[in-house]
Amino acid sequence: MPDLDQGFEITNIKPFLVSAFGERKQFATLKLPDGSVIETVIKDVTRHCPDDVKNGCRGVIPPKWYLSVWEKYIEAGVNTHEWMGVADENNIIMPNLYAEGWRIYGRCFYGSIDRIIGKSIYKSVEKHNYAVPLSEQDLLATALGNEEIEAAVKVHVSKASDAGIVLPFDDPYELLVHNDGRWCIRTLDLSFTEIGTPENAIVINTRRIEKANTTIFSSIEILADWYNDYPEIFAQRSPIALSRPQ
Repeated sequence: MPDLDQGFEITNIKPFLVSAFGERKQFATLKLPDGSVIETVIKDVTRHCPDDVKNGCRGVIPPKWYLSVWEKYIEAGVNTHEWMGVADENNIIMPNLYAEGWRIYGRCFYGSIDRIIGKSIYKSVEKHNYAVPLSEQDLLATALGNEEIEAAVKVHVSKASDAGIVLPFDDPYELLVHNDGRWCIRTLDLSFTEIGTPENAIVINTRRIEKANTTIFSSIEILADWYNDYPEIFAQRSPIALSRPQ
């Protein structure tokens, strides 16, 4: 984890996403005083507020509030970003998981392939007009069974619920697969996290996870269809064995 208190410089900023809620995310390079550099994502968290009654933010999310929520995840042992910091009065900064070799499977991934491909999935593949280019991680994801994912999600939900953490309604968790074979379950977008009691957290989290499971399993099913019908595309990827969840 970088020591941001020692100072840093943000360079090479490249916008890549504006969400439906107006959140802006940008890729950027973080330069530290010792000369080291880290590829990061800068996220503007002031665009919306998950619950202006409970957290008192009145329409905006102060970066320090967002950071305090992340700290609750870390304290509870709930998988999320390995580190996070405040970039300025509007933005938080966190690792660029894509640059680290991770592929993220969740609502956004499913929305991309479902929107672009729809019923003409195979036509899109044939033209190589992928919503998201196929990767080693996609091949690895098709080897994961629903039972394995569900078991890891159960542990994730249990830790969050025991700490009274109500996982976000839109992205309670996402599946991450690394190009070296590692995979894990993490909650990455913390904006709609609520802090309650273990009793209400387990009830709400259980309901939200059911919907998220459907999204994840549907994404993997689509990837499996691609693999079964177009093995030559996946054959270009180097086979890597999956490891245990991290």
